[in-house]
Amino acid sequence: MFLLAITLFTIGSIICCASHGIVSMLVGRSIQGIGGGGILSVNLIILSDIIPLRQRAQYQGYLQLCFAFGSNIAPVIGGLIVQKTTWRWLFYINLPFCAISLATVPFTIRYTRPKITTKEQLLSIDWPGIMLSIASTTLFLVGISWGGTEYPWSSATTLCPLLIGLAGVLLTVIYEIKYASVPFLRMSIFQNRSAIAAYACTVLMAFSVYATAYYLVLWLLAVKEMSAVMAGVCELPLGLTIVPISGATGAAITRVGKYQWAIWLGWVLSTLGMGVMVQLHPDTSTVAYVFMFICAGIGLGLLFNSLSAAVQAISPTKDVAYASSMFAFMRSLGLCLGVSIGGTIFQNFLQRRLEHYGLSPEIAKQAQVYVEALRSEPASPEKTLAKQIINWAFQMLLATLCGISGLGLVISAAIGRYSLDKELDSQHVIA
Repeated sequence: MFLLAITLFTIGSIICCASHGIVSMLVGRSIQGIGGGGILSVNLIILSDIIPLRQRAQYQGYLQLCFAFGSNIAPVIGGLIVQKTTWRWLFYINLPFCAISLATVPFTIRYTRPKITTKEQLLSIDWPGIMLSIASTTLFLVGISWGGTEYPWSSATTLCPLLIGLAGVLLTVIYEIKYASVPFLRMSIFQNRSAIAAYACTVLMAFSVYATAYYLVLWLLAVKEMSAVMAGVCELPLGLTIVPISGATGAAITRVGKYQWAIWLGWVLSTLGMGVMVQLHPDTSTVAYVFMFICAGIGLGLLFNSLSAAVQAISPTKDVAYASSMFAFMRSLGLCLGVSIGGTIFQNFLQRRLEHYGLSPEIAKQAQVYVEALRSEPASPEKTLAKQIINWAFQMLLATLCGISGLGLVISAAIGRYSLDKELDSQHVIA
């Protein structure tokens, strides 16, 4: 499955590289997304299969370091690509890493082969449940992203995908419980309130991380008038704080055998960090906003590994692989929700402020285009007002994220203490 996921990601990247239209681009991105999602999930499943639970947090810390390194360097590389070359390099850059992975994985990961054929394995996958889940989630996100910006919240165009998406989620759960022979959604991993709380916190954590990172770049571009490269560089304090804190947290959890302290402390510091960042304004000094980014990064970094350790400790030993996969799914769901709902929040507040000053609310629908146009304008009272409006909308988004972090703290109180000293139920080994 790992090789299949890497292969799909590679094929999707190649299609995007050669794309000359929106249809081929969407096809390529869809295939790439399926492969990327598989890579994220199978990575965690492999670790849960070959590493005892007590030591797993430390190794997951290494995995998070790699993931966070890529996430942090991406804005800088993206900025360079935007300024220096063609967008196709966003996909060309994947291919060497895909080639290295395809060449090394067969020789570095060894496992006990199942006694069934590949065809039987593929037929055992819960394709109907997976497809229903993907379609439902997509429709829900489309409705969320349209609400209040493209169309009014009360319009049928917004409500239809929202309601159909929610109904689809409910149908997915019913199908998985009653009809799926080999369900991809194991209900046993949601066995108690601790498990439910841990997964909910995972969604909220990813929501906060990606909404902050995504729209922080927009603030740096519009309000601080930085270039794309400099915006990526100035965002680094947030991500580069998450990286070592996440790794150190994994090592600490392995040493002490407890994870609750990191979850609770992470939410407290995340809430404080988001609260401090609400004070960002056009005249905020570099030292001040770097300090704010670091405060938020420490809190969010504490959550990455501690929540992963929690969901695996809470789940039965036989379901740890499913718990790892669900953790990856919830994290990806939080990413999607953070970018889409975060954009809706930002655009709705931006639209409200524009109307307050008698400006066209249509600007909110094309916020990124407006930002690019604004940066090329000479200094003027109108430009100053526009920057203040964008800054206010960003502050409202951060205030919302502060509330979400506070909600995460409240929910995390329901996460109980479970032993990390479990026997490894696997025959797989790593070379």
